[in-house]
Amino acid sequence: MTVRDSSERDCIPRAGRQRAGMIVLPLLGCLALFGCGRANKEQPKELPSPSAAVQLPEVTETPDEIRAQMKKLTSDQQRGTPEFEDLRLKLMVANDKIIQREGVEGYRTCPVERTTSMRASVDPQTGEIAWRGMTCYNPDCPGRGKGGGPLMFVDKSPHVHIDANNQVVFDYVEIKPLVDDKPPVVCPSCGRVEFLEFYCSAETEVRRRQLYQELNDVRAARGKAHAAGAPEPSGLRTVTEIIREIEELPKLFLVPKESPA
Repeated sequence: MTVRDSSERDCIPRAGRQRAGMIVLPLLGCLALFGCGRANKEQPKELPSPSAAVQLPEVTETPDEIRAQMKKLTSDQQRGTPEFEDLRLKLMVANDKIIQREGVEGYRTCPVERTTSMRASVDPQTGEIAWRGMTCYNPDCPGRGKGGGPLMFVDKSPHVHIDANNQVVFDYVEIKPLVDDKPPVVCPSCGRVEFLEFYCSAETEVRRRQLYQELNDVRAARGKAHAAGAPEPSGLRTVTEIIREIEELPKLFLVPKESPA
């Protein structure tokens, strides 16, 4: 450094140098905070997926006692409320105990492994068509199984058959013209349609609810990240993986018993 350079620097008043420092330091602080904000935005917090552990409610009531509680809540507007769904889950637990103890009246359960079929499968022991079990959760339904258990039935279709590869085949070409004219499936006991569901165990129902909650959380987290221009959160399963597990949840298949001659 030359003497001239040094003298020019010393010509700057001390007060001016202090004011310059007062401006620069806060500016550096703002830049640091801005950088931290960007770092946090670019590294979103990981969202853990729900636990697969299934906890069932303790149920001491009989199915009829649970139905009596459901009747107090049931109306076309209240169907699907949390209170109703909690009672329906308790009814499923009570029904499971009866099915495990006494079976399903008029049918035998089919040991079908996990399948994505929503309607029918093949009994691996006999080669017969096994149909998805259906039940009615209308608390006013007069139908009862053994011990007050669920009314179980199947919706058979003449357009379903087993092919040469021992696989269930749906004749969609034949069914298509009939889709619009086909009447809805109704309960054979009470004639209602809005309370009908494919039957599943209480454990499967709890897991299904967990998976749908996980699906909603994943979609919400990714949508929020996309709107903020941030990377997708890590540690989450894909939507496809969750939907595949939902489709592969265990299902109850039934084979009608032959009527005595």
